[in-house]
Amino acid sequence: MRSLGPVPVLTLVTFAVAACGTSPTSPIDPAGTSPAFVIAPLTSGGVTQGLVQVCKVGTNATIDVSVNSGASAAHAVTDGSCVTAYTILSLTNVTASEVPPTGTALDSILAIRGISQSRSGPMVVDTVRVTGTNTATVGPVYSEDGVTFVFFNHLIPPPPPPPGGQGCTPGYWKQSQHFKSWVGYSPSTLFETVFGRDVPGNPTLLQALGANGGGIYALERHATAALLNSTTTLNYGMTTAGVIAAFQAAFDSGDYETQKNAFAARNESGCPLN
Repeated sequence: MRSLGPVPVLTLVTFAVAACGTSPTSPIDPAGTSPAFVIAPLTSGGVTQGLVQVCKVGTNATIDVSVNSGASAAHAVTDGSCVTAYTILSLTNVTASEVPPTGTALDSILAIRGISQSRSGPMVVDTVRVTGTNTATVGPVYSEDGVTFVFFNHLIPPPPPPPGGQGCTPGYWKQSQHFKSWVGYSPSTLFETVFGRDVPGNPTLLQALGANGGGIYALERHATAALLNSTTTLNYGMTTAGVIAAFQAAFDSGDYETQKNAFAARNESGCPLN
């Protein structure tokens, strides 16, 4: 039996590898939560005498554990569980690390050490939490002590789809069976009321969609389709305000063709609407 005297402060050395700054898709270690209550089969305040354990909260992962700077051993740990990584037989420093699996991020590591005077005696438990790293080292510990590392992770939200990639043509929007897809505008709405410019004939949006010819008429057709695409749930890549501003800039410059072609490319990129 060793004499503890004053309980030593937990020594925890970390080596920063990768900070975590993404928005979580699930709660990360709610305030006040202790692994002693959320992880089984931990005992004595989160540690088991004579053992090094590694635990996971949030996602599955592989945890590498090494002792006294020796070779590491990999341990697969599932979310909400612990595995025994090492049996402490003598004076030991323990290091645990995780490379987060693809699509996940490591939020923090909670290192728990239990110190006891004997194999049969109670343990005094202290903890340290670290962030911005995937590695923690605890030591020294003896055979009558225990160590637990709890790794808290979350799933990284998938990135939003790239802008654009969906759009319906003027031919789609001018068909009466598709009027149900119009949002915020009606076929009888005047083109000039929406786009703020005087165009030949003062057409409605439906008439603009059916306008024949090139030049300003082609720009009207595709600007109207772009307007209607921008109001739907399509991944069109332009806002309604952006469509109107782009039309006005093209109209004012007299260069109708460039913006017409830009609208057309989006309008002809693929229409998933019925």
